[in-house]
Amino acid sequence: MARSVPGRDLGSKSCLGKKVKKPSLSKLTKELDRVFSVYIRSKAADKEGRAECYTCGVRKPWKELQNGHFVSRAHRSVRWEEKNCRVQCYACNVMRSGNLAEFTVRLQKECGAEFVDQLLRMKHLIVKHSTVELQNLIDWLQGHNMTKKPAVATFTPSSESSKWKCDTCKKPLSQKNIVWREDLKGGRTNKWCAKCYFKV
Repeated sequence: MARSVPGRDLGSKSCLGKKVKKPSLSKLTKELDRVFSVYIRSKAADKEGRAECYTCGVRKPWKELQNGHFVSRAHRSVRWEEKNCRVQCYACNVMRSGNLAEFTVRLQKECGAEFVDQLLRMKHLIVKHSTVELQNLIDWLQGHNMTKKPAVATFTPSSESSKWKCDTCKKPLSQKNIVWREDLKGGRTNKWCAKCYFKV
């Protein structure tokens, strides 16, 4: 007669296991900050693994540099917006609080004054993220089974929203569940309801 192994019978609690606790919004935010920073810095690196500080020009291994935000990451509408971020050294990003005067000049020269103005307007958007949205973006940044980058959802009331329909399910959109991809040059290009957002 075979001996039973403790904890392996189908009725045991250890076999059924405890319910896995889902990551909190704060933990996902911290993890997304980390993987997004790696994405921005590594993407800017050359073949030797070195990158240049956007605001002072110092060159270092990308792992020794930081992910600098033009509009502060305190504004969640642009916290993980790639267009708002550039590689910076510790001195510029921390000691000089982002070296914003030089950041502004360089960004205007690179992308134009209208681009900079749009970024500054975006910081006033009201943004709420779900744990699913943050996890999807983390998965994409880590290369997990996604072929296109999911936009970070932006929710904000609009006087025109009553006329809009979801691009996927075609149902009318309410003022509180509109999601769109931001295009700094073309405005809102796609609209979805929250349910369809990460299915597109």
